[in-house]
Amino acid sequence: MQTSINVHKTGMSFFRKSVVEEGYVGKLDMIANAVTLTIIKPNTSLIDVKRSLEITLQDVKLRMSQEEKK
Repeated sequence: MQTSINVHKTGMSFFRKSVVEEGYVGKLDMIANAVTLTIIKPNTSLIDVKRSLEITLQDVKLRMSQEEKK
């Protein structure tokens, strides 16, 4: 799923309803670095977070290769 979130200067953030329907409700853990923010669905193991990030990285690589073909 690729979506966006609105973050205001006040710190308030708004997620699309489809994100909430996927289970991202309540207090959410996050892992951030200088470029990306990973928001973790409640009750997700770190093993599953790692696997999800690996899948996301594969997706990014595919999108990069498609960009190069344009």
